Parts: sequence; C-alpha cells; structure tokens
Amino acid sequence: MSRKHLMLFAAFILILLSIVYFMKRNSYNRLLEQQRYLVTFEQEAKEIGTLKKKFSDKQAIRRQIAMLERIAKPAKVFDKGKKKVLEFDDLNAQTLDTLMRKLANSTLRIARISLTRIDDLHAKLRVEIAR
Repeated sequence: MSRKHLMLFAAFILILLSIVYFMKRNSYNRLLEQQRYLVTFEQEAKEIGTLKKKFSDKQAIRRQIAMLERIAKPAKVFDKGKKKVLEFDDLNAQTLDTLMRKLANSTLRIARISLTRIDDLHAKLRVEIAR
C-alpha cells in the first residue's frame, strides 16, 4: 500500500469512528429520554388507577349520598334509570353553600344539577347522580 492509500484509509476509519460515536451518543440520549417518559407514564397510570378505584367505590358513593341527606333532608329521592335523583326544596343560603361545596369536592359523578331560586332567601336544588 502506498502512503496515499494509507492516509485515505486512516481518514476513512476516523470518519467512520466519529459517526459511530455520535450515533451511540444520540441513541444513549434517546434512551434516557424514553426512561424519563416511562417514569412519568407509570406515575400517571398509577394515579389514574387510584382515581378509577375512588370513583367506582360503591360504598363511598353511598356514604357521600347519605352525607348529603344529613346536611339537608331531601324532599324527593328516586331512581331515574341508572341515576339517583335528589331534590332539595326550601334551602337557605348557608345550607345551599354547604351542599354545593360537598358536591364539588366529592367523587360523585354528577350527571345534571339544577338550581332554582325561590325567593331572596331560599332556593331549590335538584341533583342527578350517575351510578
């Protein structure tokens, strides 16, 4: 081999090694990125699983409905298809506020909520809770 061929071969090997090095570095960075994504995905999956259990717990739903009934005695309670309907009549502002806060912070699946003003001091509330 001539000296010229040897230099070309050395340059080719150097270029080839640099390409392999940058490809390896790039793939390692992608691996780290995928690992971070997997960790966040696992955390979100666990959180979704916890929320699913929380929202499908029949005992908890019954307890929350009973708590609403203790706050204010409903005028009517009946089932409408797969929904439980609670109608509260003649609620004062404080009781209405308490009921609305409990509904907003509960894990109940509220299908429909209807609020009607009776007069300046009283209101009527109808809540449909999906099962």
